[in-house]
Amino acid sequence: MSRNQLYIPVLLFCLSGLFWIKFNLPNAAGDTHNITVCPIKKVTGFPCPSCGSTRAAVAFVEGDIKKSFFENPLGAFLASFLLLGPPWIVWDYLSGHSTFMFWYTRAEKFIRRRSVSVILIGMMVAIWIWNIIKGL
Repeated sequence: MSRNQLYIPVLLFCLSGLFWIKFNLPNAAGDTHNITVCPIKKVTGFPCPSCGSTRAAVAFVEGDIKKSFFENPLGAFLASFLLLGPPWIVWDYLSGHSTFMFWYTRAEKFIRRRSVSVILIGMMVAIWIWNIIKGL
């Protein structure tokens, strides 16, 4: 994979994610859009492992870390990635470096380890159970 094949989609993903978070931030009256886009929840009525990630990311951006982790622990990770990714990629482009690509490939190699994958899958199942229990 070339640098551009990674950087352009990740940058577009991050910018669209930041737009989505901005769209879901409360306005001056405290109202939010609260649009449910989860097809699993719409069809089954049960939340998926990532349900609550938008609320968690919004809480994280607003500085409410406790609420962020209560909504969905994935949200803090997601918000951090969305906030740090674009400046990092732009810096790489301007400086001619490939540090984001380097760390992406290292992270991908780490996640592909069987032991790490099993732990991450277990964490996703735990988050899913947490989301179902919260929703009851």
